[in-house]
Amino acid sequence: KRAMLAATADNHCKVQINGTDVVTSDDWADFVSADVSKAIVTGKNVISVTARNDGGIEGFIAYLQIEAGDKATELVSDGSWKVSNSSAGDWKSVGFDDSAWQAPRVIAAMGDSKLPWNS
Repeated sequence: KRAMLAATADNHCKVQINGTDVVTSDDWADFVSADVSKAIVTGKNVISVTARNDGGIEGFIAYLQIEAGDKATELVSDGSWKVSNSSAGDWKSVGFDDSAWQAPRVIAAMGDSKLPWNS
């Protein structure tokens, strides 16, 4: 099994998988990537992100690819993710109830030329 994660945020982010720090970025212009194979477990996993904006347009994007044998799975951050302006309880665990959290505001899909950072 091999898993690769790439992420960035305007302006800062720390990404964890199952409570393990896997990626930290302080430069919105560059995707930071890492082999996260050791952090992924069989069954359910949780990706948690702490992000901070220094002003202006804000955003976060992540791409995860998992290869196991001849099967590949891709996950891209999108409107199905959940967000909160504050952490609550054990929010970085698989069993956390995020039903009270909101869906993020999606500016554009990954790779879309209409992203504000492309101008």
